[in-house]
Amino acid sequence: MISIKGLAKKYDSLLAVDGIDLEISKGESFGFLGPNGAEKTTTIKLLVGLLKPTSGSIFIDGIDLGRNPIEVKNIGYIPDRPFLYDKLTGWEYLELVVGLFSMDMDVAHDRAKKILGFFDLNDFADELIGGYSNGMKQKLIISGALIHNPKVLIVDEPLVRLDPKGARQVKQLFQDLCAEGTTNFCQHIR
Repeated sequence: MISIKGLAKKYDSLLAVDGIDLEISKGESFGFLGPNGAEKTTTIKLLVGLLKPTSGSIFIDGIDLGRNPIEVKNIGYIPDRPFLYDKLTGWEYLELVVGLFSMDMDVAHDRAKKILGFFDLNDFADELIGGYSNGMKQKLIISGALIHNPKVLIVDEPLVRLDPKGARQVKQLFQDLCAEGTTNFCQHIR
């Protein structure tokens, strides 16, 4: 599902990512661990196409990310520092994401209700995101990453800002997704 060969990223004289080779199968949960400054986030940004590698290749579901970035659309990405529009409601944010993936609105609405219900956010869906707690914002970001039912989920520190109950929910959700065949590349989940 994810195939990385010789992946490297260099900034001037700094070699940030040095020749990663990795194969991750469908339905596998891969934990990406390392000390601070080990360029885990840089690697994740390479995997989702936010950065261009200096060398190497990334294939997601058999598609070369470097040659066909638009075709590698069926991934979910949860960044370490997500940005949300505080003046949107939770529903409006999810509608924005749905529009990016050109989803059928009826299917997306049903899926959104299910995901928001899982996180106990349905009662807050019509409120402005600016009034959400940090944990609620993180759950909304996760909901947005899953709304289009991605085959691959790439996550950078998903448990940040979550209370113990929320962290358990996310861990269980990721396990369930892998059991259903979703591939999970995740930094820092225990």
